[in-house]
Amino acid sequence: MKGHNLGGIPCRKCGKIHKDHIGANNPRYKGLTKADKAAYKKQYRKLNKEKLKSYNREYRINNKEKVSNYGKKHYLKLKVKIFEILGGVKCSICGFDADVRALQIHHKGGGGSKEYREKNNFSVYMSIIKKPELSKEKYQIVCANCNFILRKTKGNSRSSLLQKEAVLKLGGRCVRCGLEDVSVLQIDHINGGGRKEFNSTSPKAYYRRIIETPDKNKYQVLCANCNSIKKHEDMKRVK
Repeated sequence: MKGHNLGGIPCRKCGKIHKDHIGANNPRYKGLTKADKAAYKKQYRKLNKEKLKSYNREYRINNKEKVSNYGKKHYLKLKVKIFEILGGVKCSICGFDADVRALQIHHKGGGGSKEYREKNNFSVYMSIIKKPELSKEKYQIVCANCNFILRKTKGNSRSSLLQKEAVLKLGGRCVRCGLEDVSVLQIDHINGGGRKEFNSTSPKAYYRRIIETPDKNKYQVLCANCNSIKKHEDMKRVK
């Protein structure tokens, strides 16, 4: 943004309007306190909303890979910070700590799906940072495998039995780590699109289709941990 007009905001030190200095060498910042700098930036953003919006949109279009990589890195750093607040970067049930991408936040008293529908992930994370003691009573860190077991309220339901049968038809073991515990095995779409296909029909019809035609070029079996890691690998954060 070097060289952009600052919207006619005068320097707090000399009273002049500088147009060609932005960032660390900006004359406005020299000798200012942290609070003054924050106030100046806030004022600048307020006066240049459309300009900043246009610049940011153009930057995202021209730097998709860079923005995507930064988003993934920032997201994982934020998750690690949350995990440390809630007791450490490991599963509180089985102790899994091999890969942070397989760790998740579990609501002890239930209601997690409802909260995530009403808020986005970032809002939930920020509420944990702001109220750490209260959050420790409400949340716990678990690996995806343990979380998958905890969320199974009807393990003997017809759809659960069909899901297990479909998993066995596709090999009955995680293709990444070799785990054979059917209680944590999931069906993954190798080339993506799994959620869309699953939501297009009923769970029973979805699993029956796989049982009848277990296409191993389209589907694969992953444990919940490996599936969570794969989702992070495939994640596209550029809109």
